[in-house]
Amino acid sequence: MTWPYCHDPKTMELRITRPGFIAGIQKLAASEAAVPHLPTIERWRRGNRATPYDPNFDGTRQEMRSYVCGQCHVEYYCGKGLTLLFPWDKGLKVEQIEATYDGIKP
Repeated sequence: MTWPYCHDPKTMELRITRPGFIAGIQKLAASEAAVPHLPTIERWRRGNRATPYDPNFDGTRQEMRSYVCGQCHVEYYCGKGLTLLFPWDKGLKVEQIEATYDGIKP
């Protein structure tokens, strides 16, 4: 059963629950990578950044539709001795993701 991960069981509102995704999207937001397709990250970056980007609070309905699926259906890395890693700290382009992987010490 997968729905408890993507919908609040009481209200059926979309929600993000996967810690790896939350950490990854927060690193993406904190990076300088261009993400014009994610306007709330751009807006968060222009704010005071007192709290980390929170997709459940900051995301638009349309972004949440992508985030909800993406929290499970996404490329991630889970190497020996490492925690789950969404390689977005430098951006979403292949070259940026490869740079993150290149920086991982086995």
